Amino acid sequence: ETVAATVASGGLNVFFGAALHAYNNIIRGNLSATGTEDIDVVYWTPGATADGFNNDYNEMSGSWTLEGQNLNVDPDFVSPGFWHDNGTVGDPADDYWVPGDYHLRPGSACIDAGSDASPGPGALPPEDFDGDPRVLDGNSDQIATVDIGADEEATVIFYDGFESGSASAWSITVGAAP
Repeated sequence: ETVAATVASGGLNVFFGAALHAYNNIIRGNLSATGTEDIDVVYWTPGATADGFNNDYNEMSGSWTLEGQNLNVDPDFVSPGFWHDNGTVGDPADDYWVPGDYHLRPGSACIDAGSDASPGPGALPPEDFDGDPRVLDGNSDQIATVDIGADEEATVIFYDGFESGSASAWSITVGAAP
C-alpha cells in the first residue's frame, strides 16, 4: 500500500509498518518546501506503534502511540549551523551551509533530560558522537542521566576555545600549577 504525505516535514518523515521507538532526539527548527513540521509520522499498517519519549521538537504531524517527557524548547546549542546567503538575499542558488557546534551549553534543558531506558534495536549506545560516555552527570546534581541529543554534555567552563590552549597560559587563572 502506498501512502501519500500531505505535509513533508523538514526534520523527520516516518512512514512505517511495525514499530518506531524515538528516544532522546533533538529534531527542531526544520523547514521544508511544504511545511514547518519537525516530525511527520504516518502509520500504514494496522496495529503499528510509534513511541516518542524524551525528544525535543516544535511541531509534529501525525501522533505518537505512546509518548512522554517530550520537550518544546530551544536546545541551546553552542553555535547552530545556518544557511549563509552569500551576499545575494534574493538568489538561493549560491547559498551555502555554515556548520555549527551542536554541543549543548551549560544550563540547556536537554542536559540530563533523556531516558536511560531506550528500548529495542538501537537502544542507548555506550558513547556519544564525541566518544564520551553516554551517561554523565551533566548538570552536577549528583544523578547521572542521559542527555537529549547526540552529545552527552559534561560540565564545561568555557566555550570560546580558551580552555583548549596551553596550560601554562592559563594556569594562574584557574589556580593550577604551571
